[in-house]
Amino acid sequence: MTSDDGILRVVDDAFGDVARPEHFTAADGDPECMDHDRLLHSRTTKTLTIEDVGHIGYDPLVECFPQGLAYFFPALARFALADSRPHDWYAFQLALHLTRDGTANRFLNFCTDSQKAAVFAVFAHIQTTWAEKIESECCAEEIENCVALWRD
Repeated sequence: MTSDDGILRVVDDAFGDVARPEHFTAADGDPECMDHDRLLHSRTTKTLTIEDVGHIGYDPLVECFPQGLAYFFPALARFALADSRPHDWYAFQLALHLTRDGTANRFLNFCTDSQKAAVFAVFAHIQTTWAEKIESECCAEEIENCVALWRD
């Protein structure tokens, strides 16, 4: 069984060289998108916090371009493997991003094979080592869907 730290090393190896994008969201004048783009531009993979992205109702990653998700994925994986917010586990929210639109998911189609394997590793690890948390958060279906989509 691989530890959380081992999984995060796999993620860092796969995503560590992703370039910071010029824009994280469409610069189309939409105030919410512009707010999200400004927030994400003010952060790095080291300074992004769960408070920045952990509000499911106002999530700057909803409209984030795939390269922005790839750039921040090491931080997002760390948040998903943390159990710091009862009844608001980030793994559930991240699974929703990773499964939206199924096989047409823009991030899935952006990722390299090694990046896809790293995303799969995160959620396969969560599925096998966080069973109690998955049950208490009532997100088994979302985690299973994420594992299945990223395994293929």
